[in-house]
Amino acid sequence: DWLARSADGKVVIAGVQYAGNAWPGEVLDWPPGRIGPVRCPIISPHLQIECKQMWPTWVPDSPQREKDAADLALLRQALRSRQP
Repeated sequence: DWLARSADGKVVIAGVQYAGNAWPGEVLDWPPGRIGPVRCPIISPHLQIECKQMWPTWVPDSPQREKDAADLALLRQALRSRQP
């Protein structure tokens, strides 16, 4: 899980050693998603790209996985398809 709520209702990092720390202000600046009647926040794809690119630098013992490279390609493709 990436998102959690603090006791005061703010969106914070879930899990890992940063759990409970505030996300940057732009983390949820993307329009909410929807599955049927349920609406949910979406983590900005720009921030997802940054996290997946930088993870091996931030956590050197955790190199980029094959899944991360595939996710990056999908995120970039999705962002390109939104361009006019």
